[in-house]
Amino acid sequence: MDTHKMEKTARCGLFGVYPHCLQPLASKQSYLFLYSLLALVQSMVYPYLSAVLSTVERQFGIRSDEAAWIYSGNEMSQICFLLLLPFLSKVGNKSTWCSVAMLGAALGCLLCAVPHWARTSDKFHGGGYSGQGGLCGKDTPQNCPSQSIRNWSGILTIFFGIFIVGIGSSSLTSFGLPYIDDNIPKEQSPAFMGIYMATKNIGPALGSALGTICLKFYFILGESGDLEEGDAGWLGAWWLGFPFLSGLILILAPLLAFFPAKLPGDVNTDAGALERQAGETAKTPREYLTDTAQCVKRLAKNKIYIWNTISITLVLFGFIGFITFLPKYIEFHFHQKTSDSASYGSLVSAFASSIGLICSGFVMGRYKFSARTITAYNIVIGGIILASFIGMGFLSCPTITIHGNPSTSTSLNSIHGNPSTSLNSLHGIPSTSLNSSSCSLSCSCNSVFQPVCGVDGTTNYFSACAAGCSSSSNETMAGDSVRIYHNCSCLEIKSQQLGTVPKPTSLPSPFASTLGGVPVKDATDGLCPQDCNMVFFLAMGIFFLVGLISSTGRVGSTIVFLRAVEPRDKSASLIIVISMLSLFALLPSPIIFGALLDQTCLIWGSECGIRTNCLVYDTDKMRRMTFGLLTVSIFLSTLADGGVWYHSKHLKLYGENDKNLELRVVKDKMDTIKQ
Repeated sequence: MDTHKMEKTARCGLFGVYPHCLQPLASKQSYLFLYSLLALVQSMVYPYLSAVLSTVERQFGIRSDEAAWIYSGNEMSQICFLLLLPFLSKVGNKSTWCSVAMLGAALGCLLCAVPHWARTSDKFHGGGYSGQGGLCGKDTPQNCPSQSIRNWSGILTIFFGIFIVGIGSSSLTSFGLPYIDDNIPKEQSPAFMGIYMATKNIGPALGSALGTICLKFYFILGESGDLEEGDAGWLGAWWLGFPFLSGLILILAPLLAFFPAKLPGDVNTDAGALERQAGETAKTPREYLTDTAQCVKRLAKNKIYIWNTISITLVLFGFIGFITFLPKYIEFHFHQKTSDSASYGSLVSAFASSIGLICSGFVMGRYKFSARTITAYNIVIGGIILASFIGMGFLSCPTITIHGNPSTSTSLNSIHGNPSTSLNSLHGIPSTSLNSSSCSLSCSCNSVFQPVCGVDGTTNYFSACAAGCSSSSNETMAGDSVRIYHNCSCLEIKSQQLGTVPKPTSLPSPFASTLGGVPVKDATDGLCPQDCNMVFFLAMGIFFLVGLISSTGRVGSTIVFLRAVEPRDKSASLIIVISMLSLFALLPSPIIFGALLDQTCLIWGSECGIRTNCLVYDTDKMRRMTFGLLTVSIFLSTLADGGVWYHSKHLKLYGENDKNLELRVVKDKMDTIKQ
């Protein structure tokens, strides 16, 4: 390649126009800043989706496994991205292609919000309610619409939006990351990678925080009426963050297109060597296909690359499914608000990870640890994470028990006294004592879940009707209007059989006069409060430590991954890894985790005879299944890290192999001539 052409490829501009004012921006520092900022915004999208997941389930009346299929659009697009592999050699300016793909991602984000704008008048599905029903003889029958309860057109629209976002995400990683590594001297690479990864790592926390903010607004802005967050009829504005993210991408993505194919400066980089190599040969379409086949063959024989791919696949199989449903886990297991649960885990982990990434990047650049040292440290990290999550599997909060669930009753007339064993095993009451009482003979109740809490502060019933309540009134407690249900016959029978009613710990003062051994017959709307703050903060502390420790190995792992392959194979190796991860980890993991969570459901929402989303979970079973699958995947991933360590003893990380690059180019030319 002639010098004049090489100079042009190192200038900022577009369509042959290179304004003088843009040339100072043609530097690795400027590109790192913009690329990291765009990666930060891109990394907000999927955590935002996870943050609003349970609300999307309620909006569309879908189960967790169905929601996982909707969110799989990102992974399916990344699998399809593998089809671009034969055309990879034709990609000239990787930065421009990143820009175009991310503009498409902005469109995908906007598409995810279309179902809300198209059908804002839809009735809120998923077991929510408004009004004052729930008493015997006062339940209003459901007004079933003529169309399907599930808005399938809206669900498919979200799927395709996420599919398009996935194309942008794949391009940003497959082209952008090699662009950074190719244009930076290898001794500076750890520090640059640390800054990039730390910046991007903030994205998930911001995405979760954005979800928290959006869910505090009612899903139809300005039309919440008397509803407040926490009411059964409340639905957060799950769609609100998508236009915001789309706007940010639209602002940043076009700027990426102005960067040159090769940044000016140090010629001793992979980009310079590859540019010289590309300028010496002109290839036919058949040679492109031959090069692709040879690239795949080289990667298949690369043992470090193979073991690294296996390790990443296994650990992501456990983490992606867990992280996808982490807001739901925090909401139901630790009894946190839907909006708050969206950000707790991500904020804690992101803060710790950012510290670890920045520090480890500069430490690696300063001390230049060998590949063997880095891979051995990764095995130690795997052991620490494994032990941490095994410990978290024993951190439990009280499981909510619901009495009077019609789904476990033999007839509607008996739902006041639950014939299931939950009440009997909890309080030691004979199995026939409540079923034969008058509280189960008064009338029939519908299957709308409107839970009430007895005055003892511990007993939950499926509804006021299921508790045998005959009247209700509104009381003012702590400045708020609270509905009180009176003469609840099932609660009276329970208190008589248990003896003195336990003193409530967090119920309002109007109940105080009903205590002291007198049979209590009143209840309030909603589930009984659960105090699990101590366990919750302990779990968040473990999340912080895991995020901090695991992040200290990520920069080194990335450097090992990039150095294990030849410079010409970097983009191809990333495309293959992304596709494999999507096929074997990112796609199946949320679906499997979603199906496991559905297996732990105690009470399903129902509308017009169709089962919708889960309303109450068996949190003990949820915890065992979740952490059981997670620890198995981490254990197997740590074993695969042992394979990376074993084969990395001769791997050089800091430019020691640069002198052999030209020899490899000559060898490849000779092989081509022989063929």
